[in-house]
Amino acid sequence: MFANKNHYHLNNMSRFNLYLLLTLLSPALTQSVFAKEIETLVVSGTRTPKLLSNSPVSVDVIEGETIQLLSQGTLANVLDFIPGVVITRSAKDGYNVQMQGFDSKHVLILIDSLPVVSPTGSSVDLDQISASDIAQIEIIKGAASVMYGSSALGGVINIITNKDSSAATSLSYQISQYIDREYEGSAPFSNTLKFNTGAYVFGWDHKVNVQLIQDTGFDYDLNTVAVDAAELDKTFINYSTSKTLSQLIAQFKYQYFDEYKKRDVSVLPGQSDIVFYSSDVHQHQFDFSLNNPESGKNWRTNTRYISHQETSGQTGSLRETTITLAEIDGQKVWQHGSINPKSTGESGSETVAGWLLHQDQLDQYKPADGSVEINDESRSSIEAYVQHNFIYKNAQYLAGFRAQQDSDFGTHTAFRISSMLNLGKSGTPIKWRVGLGQAYRVPDLKERFYVFDHSNLGYMVLGNENLMPETATSLNTS
Repeated sequence: MFANKNHYHLNNMSRFNLYLLLTLLSPALTQSVFAKEIETLVVSGTRTPKLLSNSPVSVDVIEGETIQLLSQGTLANVLDFIPGVVITRSAKDGYNVQMQGFDSKHVLILIDSLPVVSPTGSSVDLDQISASDIAQIEIIKGAASVMYGSSALGGVINIITNKDSSAATSLSYQISQYIDREYEGSAPFSNTLKFNTGAYVFGWDHKVNVQLIQDTGFDYDLNTVAVDAAELDKTFINYSTSKTLSQLIAQFKYQYFDEYKKRDVSVLPGQSDIVFYSSDVHQHQFDFSLNNPESGKNWRTNTRYISHQETSGQTGSLRETTITLAEIDGQKVWQHGSINPKSTGESGSETVAGWLLHQDQLDQYKPADGSVEINDESRSSIEAYVQHNFIYKNAQYLAGFRAQQDSDFGTHTAFRISSMLNLGKSGTPIKWRVGLGQAYRVPDLKERFYVFDHSNLGYMVLGNENLMPETATSLNTS
């Protein structure tokens, strides 16, 4: 396998051919990807399961079958094919997701309706999700803070993973090489190992996913000390277990992420010592949820804790950072009358209400001299939302409201109204959806206090304590 400029584009020729094919067949692809409305069940628009054809909120969907045709790689490869979505590799690591002109800080990435948290910035490491594990992808474009809170100004991308219980075990291994681009001392080959297995033990459904990535990095000019791409070691370990206890579904998830990266930058003037950039990251994430999906008692709650430790910087200016995040949220659904009036002929309604408690903390110091740069900076918030959906045979109307009380920025609110009208006749459905929504985004601790010198990567991070929340209003119709 050959590499050109960038490891993310190893299969450049294959990708070019695929882009060409998609360009020539784009009308057919768009129809096949987004037209399976009757058979497709979505959850992102209202946070409750709905047939796509019956969702009052416009949701674009890519089915699992199409995902397998588009890519056998990771989530990053799949998102790159979504219309209006642009995926770029960040300078430090991870990926920046842009949608409809909004950058990563304003587009919320969810996995199974839970946010993918990136404690150290807006770039999200999408390598952790394999395309083979994705059942479908749901996209909401435009302001979505009413149901999803801060960071959903530009929209939401919800990755729905496969839920099929299976004890099958799979193992895959990929080897690659940067021809004539290896620098002295680097390993000759890059390796990617993926392992998945599952088993039922004492009535619990256990699943384990392990992914190991070793990238040798590459160097365009072997005559200089500076290296273009760093050597990289990544480890992803995902473990989940679930069990149905009477009417409750209990689930526990543990995710571990480890990354080490090093890149030579320059030589000290008049000396032989090499200045290098390095990054050493360890992150643990725990989630525990209880869910009662029974009609009339539909509720769920989820508790999350993340511990993130990172030592990064260049020679002589390393900084060590510790970030912790804790939150608990809950949601309750009430249904009245029929939520499928086409089959019953009766109208109905659905109310969704939820709450969230959140707290995060940031500490940072320089190991070289022990100086403390950030000492126990913390932020907390309380959020609550409610949304009501009026459902009739040929029309739906939805209204929602969210309020957030933030320890540093006070109160923020967002309001959304949507409607769906069936303008077609029987057998020839024509749906018209329109939505008007508000959104807000509260600056995180990193943006306000973080100090990191990544000038060797082409950027620096300097916190600004004077940052204020952002707001947006969007109008969508389809």
